[in-house]
Amino acid sequence: MKIKLFICIFILFIGLIIGAQWHRLYIFPFPQLHEWKYGPSVKVSNKLVTTIYSKHTPVFLDRLYFDSISDHRLEGLYLLQIPRHYNDNIRIQSNKDLVIYRAISDTNNNLYYDNNNWDSSDIQINIEGISTSHIKVIKKLFPANNLIDLIPGGPIASDPIFIMVKNYVTPSLKFKILN
Repeated sequence: MKIKLFICIFILFIGLIIGAQWHRLYIFPFPQLHEWKYGPSVKVSNKLVTTIYSKHTPVFLDRLYFDSISDHRLEGLYLLQIPRHYNDNIRIQSNKDLVIYRAISDTNNNLYYDNNNWDSSDIQINIEGISTSHIKVIKKLFPANNLIDLIPGGPIASDPIFIMVKNYVTPSLKFKILN
C-alpha cells in the first residue's frame, strides 16, 4: 500500500513539473486558449504583436501581466505587445500623427524619457511584475511621416507601449468575449 501511495505522489509531482514547464514555454493549447479568450491579434513581426487594448489584456507578449487599475482612457488604444525582457529598439512608421504612451517603472532607468521631452500623463496604471511594477504613464506626440525609434525600456523590464492615432477612432468589435 505504501509503494502505491509513493508511486501516485511521484507521478503527481512529475506531472506538476511537466505542466509548469508546458505553461512556461507557451506550448499547445495555451496560445489557442489565449486567442479564444482575448480575441485575435495582428502580428507585426516574430517578436511584436499589435492588438486593440481592453481591460485585462496582457500587456506583454510572453507574460500574463495586466493593468489592475484599467483606466478607461487606455481602452481602444493600440497595444504593441513586446516580450517583458525585450532588448531591441522598436521602429514605427506612420502616415498619421501618433501619441505614444509608455507605462514606466520607478526602478527602470528613465533618463531617456527625461532627455527626449516625454510628458507626464494623469492616466493611472498598475502593472505588477515579479521584479518591477509599471506605475506611471508618460506620453509624446510624434508627427506623421517620420520614423519613430523607441527604446524597449529597461534595464529591469520593457516598458509597455500604447499608441493612439490622432483623429482616428478605432472601430468597435461587433462581438464581445465573456469571461
